[in-house]
Amino acid sequence: EEGGEEGGEEREFKPSPCHRLDVGTGGLLLIAKSRKAAAGLSGQLARREVEKVYTALVVGKLEAPGVITEPLSGQRAVTHYRPIRSTASRRFGHLTLVELKPETGRRHQLRRHLASIGTPILGLAA
Repeated sequence: EEGGEEGGEEREFKPSPCHRLDVGTGGLLLIAKSRKAAAGLSGQLARREVEKVYTALVVGKLEAPGVITEPLSGQRAVTHYRPIRSTASRRFGHLTLVELKPETGRRHQLRRHLASIGTPILGLAA
């Protein structure tokens, strides 16, 4: 509605992300440009209608796909991973580009899960 209350509210809305990415991972970030879009996208994410796929460069060699099911902060957490490419590294031994599909959405899930199997995200290694 032009000039109506709803139109005024939408003009005041600042585009905002509908989810987050862990540090050191790559992926598409969904940004809502209106309240209606934010509500729709948030609902789709909550109902798991959007498949989230991320990539990360990790220190170490992953040779086969797998699933990490280690609980995080006492809550169920599941991350599926698939190595894309591994290469030798003088500094780190090996580096692996990995595809990640979180089934759950815990805080820092990807970073914490990868570190738990001995392949921390590059740049976050201890």
